[in-house]
Amino acid sequence: TWAAWNYPVRLMACLACAAAIRGAFPQHHYSWIAVAVALLTQRQSDNLIAKLSQRALGVAAGVVATEAIAIHPLPGWALVAIIAMLATLSPWLRNRSYVAYTAATTPLIMLLTSGGETIGQGLLIDRLIATLIAAGLVITAFRAARRLMPRPSPDNRRPG
Repeated sequence: TWAAWNYPVRLMACLACAAAIRGAFPQHHYSWIAVAVALLTQRQSDNLIAKLSQRALGVAAGVVATEAIAIHPLPGWALVAIIAMLATLSPWLRNRSYVAYTAATTPLIMLLTSGGETIGQGLLIDRLIATLIAAGLVITAFRAARRLMPRPSPDNRRPG
């Protein structure tokens, strides 16, 4: 049925575009587009635009926070303390504000994957751009699916 195929078709289309963009721009860190697509693509379209907007705002704030935290190499104890604080706050923030949750998890992920090294501004900008590209892909796929995928007629719906 339309409902059964809508989500996997949208996800597959977005992941294919993400792979093509990553391949077209190998000098950038655009593998994050696929991760963001997987995080942002939802089965249900409820509040899609709001969630994508909140994600973009949260990542932008998280990129700024990461830049402030990791502009210089951190001593090990400081890195551990910051990571512990962000990891502790993340579940609490997720239940209160998706923007704040995303703003906290962006530096958490970036610090964990950096191995304590200085995080270049290019990587941070690529992460923000990748998130915005992913949001655009998810919105485009959602709108295209609404136009192209057949919807069941009222006569063909199952009772119940």
